[in-house]
Amino acid sequence: LRTLFISSTFLLRNRSKAARIYASVHPLGFVVAALGRSLGFKVNSELNGPPGEDFVAVWPRFRALTPLIRMAEWWQLRLSNSVICSSTGHANTVKSRLKNKPVRVVTNGADNELFRPCRANDSLPVELESALPE
Repeated sequence: LRTLFISSTFLLRNRSKAARIYASVHPLGFVVAALGRSLGFKVNSELNGPPGEDFVAVWPRFRALTPLIRMAEWWQLRLSNSVICSSTGHANTVKSRLKNKPVRVVTNGADNELFRPCRANDSLPVELESALPE
């Protein structure tokens, strides 16, 4: 709630200075998105996991509220002018539910072939070994 208050206060005080809001999807993010839209801001939301799942993974005691959390996060996505997703799968989910919403995929940028889980006795890939300082 503290972050929501700070975000809302910032929006109200800086209406003339900012043109766009970039917000991660969060159960209370729909309030910031609604306030931003009502003040004339363009709103971009970033989705890093299935709606409702990330929040409950971090705060398991809210598991019983998952349907409500999921609904609130989908409202944030509906209120957004565009959505940025961390995977193609999440992007396809958003595109299937919000037909005319611009959706972009921006991955975390890690090369999964180069940076992959390995056992403790495995040697580093040659690319990494050669990049290490002497």
